[in-house]
Amino acid sequence: MNKPLRFYSFARLGENFHKVEVEVRLLPGLPMIHFIGLPDTALRESRLRIKSALRSQGFQLPKGRQVIVNLRPNHIKKTSQGLDLAIATAILFESGLLKLEVDAQWNSKDLFLYGELSLNGDVQTPEDLKSLPQHLITHFVISGETPLSFPYAPLRQLRDLCSPLGVIFPAKKKKEKSHLSLSSLSFSKTHARWLIASSVGEHSSLLAGPAGTGKTTLVEALAELLQSLAIGATKRPFIRPHHSITMKSMIGGGRSLWSGEITSAHGGLLLLDELLEFQPSVLEALREPIETKSLTLAVQGQRQVKPADFILQATTNLCPCGQWVPRTHSNNSRPCQFSRRRCYSSLEKLSEPFLDRFNMLVLIDHSGTKDDVSLKTIARQALRAKAYRLQRVKLHPHSIQPPPNVSIQKTSRRRKNSWFELARTFADMDASLEIKKSHWKEARIWTQQNFLLLAQSRR
Repeated sequence: MNKPLRFYSFARLGENFHKVEVEVRLLPGLPMIHFIGLPDTALRESRLRIKSALRSQGFQLPKGRQVIVNLRPNHIKKTSQGLDLAIATAILFESGLLKLEVDAQWNSKDLFLYGELSLNGDVQTPEDLKSLPQHLITHFVISGETPLSFPYAPLRQLRDLCSPLGVIFPAKKKKEKSHLSLSSLSFSKTHARWLIASSVGEHSSLLAGPAGTGKTTLVEALAELLQSLAIGATKRPFIRPHHSITMKSMIGGGRSLWSGEITSAHGGLLLLDELLEFQPSVLEALREPIETKSLTLAVQGQRQVKPADFILQATTNLCPCGQWVPRTHSNNSRPCQFSRRRCYSSLEKLSEPFLDRFNMLVLIDHSGTKDDVSLKTIARQALRAKAYRLQRVKLHPHSIQPPPNVSIQKTSRRRKNSWFELARTFADMDASLEIKKSHWKEARIWTQQNFLLLAQSRR
């Protein structure tokens, strides 16, 4: 006897996901949908949304039948953003309106569905889907059209379930080759110095400059270095949300207080690529979590503290044409295609308090150098510097002394702390217990002078 097809989805209990089996039976009675299995109020309200979606997609439920939906296990109270799709699919299958067969390559008759339904039957990806623990997913998930890291089949609308099986159950993808290789990439001496300092000291940075200068590649290389410096086999997350992300997706929240991208980045690196394209409200919402390394979410009497200790990295062009950089001591500025007013107004999206959250500002232009350093060499130097730093902290935990004979600009407390911390990192890179004058001067460029250049450009 063949194993029957089973439908699964996911519900949340606080911070945790639970696998939920969706059982459906049709019994004589009024054509209504009834939920059992401890659904919460929000989930019970979904019956109207599901009925509307079914009708809008051209499905007519059998007359004179009531629909009983059982959500197992029955002892856990359930709330969920994505049970709609699994329930609607199970109803269609039980009613005989949908014929589903599972391709033999998947060797399973368990279907995992997690998606929100609109009233007209469109399938949307719930914002918390990317937070699903991998161990709960047996094969893949059918949901909306947002790209995900685990095996996943996209679905635009409910009637697409009637499409050929090749659409619903795509062939297994080949493993993608890594886009970074420690033996193939190389960087200038200046950028190599930044990579080592950022990975050893775990400093946050804003990389600013014209398009095509390798800003994103630098951050990707940093993510590789951080992974190589990780203790044991610990994998450090590398989260890079799209600039269209909403505040709720970035921070988290909702009725179930689900985690956002900054919690996903905890213990690793958060990259904000094309920083000026993010909504200012999203950027400003990051200020407190960056400072406190945590985030408190509260709704309807519930309160949860989420971890948010990540290394912030961001890349950006500084004007609409993507070519302008502030005029520096090397005079490597490039002409901008727009007026100075429009060019400088782009920078107004970045508030001073938000910019103050970055330890370093790295101004990058098209000028190159023949003195390239391979990423493999950079990794070796970073490992040596990290080992010295760990030993130094153990033997001399209080080794940050005031800067000798170096004037301090009128600047914020955070900017001064960034200067002190980066100078200490440069000393560790040179295996020096003493922070020398050269370390202070080098650190001052990235933590103070470049910020001053940018501030002058904004006026």
